Amino acid sequence: NKVGLVADGVIRRIVAVLRVGSPDCKAIAATLLTSLAVVEVNKATIGSYPDAISALVYLLRVGNDRERKESATALYALCSFPDNRKRVVDCGSVPIL
Repeated sequence: NKVGLVADGVIRRIVAVLRVGSPDCKAIAATLLTSLAVVEVNKATIGSYPDAISALVYLLRVGNDRERKESATALYALCSFPDNRKRVVDCGSVPIL
């Protein structure tokens, strides 16, 4: 249950992997956020979580090809929630894109 996972605090753990995991783990963490963002309420929760969007933008900036692809996909999914669009722009994603 994707809503239950988010409610149980899995976002904190995923964001930690985005910051300090191996390249493969970082890409998988971004993919997990994309999967969780399929549920509309999760988009708001993920976007409001401290460092979630900034970690994805950082990965988009400095990651390898797979990390950049997965972080871009996650950001795209999260941006369907209006408040997240501003957060993504505020994190400096526009010049990267």
